[in-house]
Amino acid sequence: FRTALRALGPGAISKVYVGRWGQDIDVPEEGKLDVSSIEETTIRARVLRVGGKTKPKIMLESPSESSPFTLDATEAVARDIAHHLFEDVDIEARVSRANDGKIKAGSVISFLSMDSTVDPVSAWQAWFRAATDGYWDDVHDVERELSRDD
Repeated sequence: FRTALRALGPGAISKVYVGRWGQDIDVPEEGKLDVSSIEETTIRARVLRVGGKTKPKIMLESPSESSPFTLDATEAVARDIAHHLFEDVDIEARVSRANDGKIKAGSVISFLSMDSTVDPVSAWQAWFRAATDGYWDDVHDVERELSRDD
């Protein structure tokens, strides 16, 4: 999404719709920092490096980001995530982005390791089943179900 937005060029406006909700998204002019570029987010990423002599840092790469990025961490988080080198994890992080959308700085708040032996679709189905008390078990076409008028 960020790559597509940047391709529109400075000053362009895009509109995002999710269901009936819509939001304008402005492309900031080059060189101007948008205060909204600071965010708390969750990212699935691969742990590339953990280290730092005085301040722990974690280097990660993610399919959702255009390049690898490095975030600060507490010593406890750095020690724990080090056991997952070259594995995928879900991180919760506070990050700031440059106008090009790339993560420039931030810190890892927490992370969850991924169980590579579990099929992702089965994992989502199990999560939804538990979170909704089985409400969606018999729904095979979500869009049609959400469009019902009853």
